[in-house]
This record gives sequence, structure tokens and C-alpha cells, in this order.
Amino acid sequence: ALNRAQQGSRLPLQAFMELHYTKPLTVAEFAALCGTSVATFRRECHRRLGEAPKVWLTRKRMTHAHRLLHAHGMDVQGAMEASGYRNPSHFAQAFQRFHGKAPSQVRRHL
Repeated sequence: ALNRAQQGSRLPLQAFMELHYTKPLTVAEFAALCGTSVATFRRECHRRLGEAPKVWLTRKRMTHAHRLLHAHGMDVQGAMEASGYRNPSHFAQAFQRFHGKAPSQVRRHL
């Protein structure tokens, strides 16, 4: 979680999201940290990022997880945690939907 000083920062939305997408935060938690309602946060994400916050977060997290598994040979649990996921089954399902294969199939064995 982020501390009070980080919560009060006035980073532009995209910079804030880029800085914190690997933290296990929900869209509602991101909205709260930005000091806005979920509806306003979604609207601002559409306007500034060009897509819904959940879509943007999933894309960033899945791309990051793939890189950790494939390029760095990180284990699935480590990639899951480093990509902002708390639940292994949610991570595996999201990864399968996004990449068309299981995380264990992508992992590079060093």
C-alpha cells in the first residue's frame, strides 16, 4: 500500500499509473489514492489513457509478467506477485486470456 505522502502527490494520472501498476491495487483503490470517485477515475483514464483503467492495468501487468517469465526466467509465483496480482488462479486466468497460454508455458528455464 502507499503511504499518505504518496497519496497526496499530484502526479499526472498516466505517470501515477505507470509508477504504481505493479502494486496489487484495484481500480477502486487507485481512484481513492487519486482522491476521486471510481466513476471520475474511469472517465479520466478513458480521456487520458485511451482505455478503461482495468483494461490498461491488465495490459501493463500481463506484459510485465510475460517479460519476467520469458526474459528473466522468474517463477510463476514471483511473476504474479511482481505484476500486482494476489490470487494465483486470477493471475493464471488473466494470463491465459491475454496471452493464449498458461504462465508456466511461457517461463524460460535458465
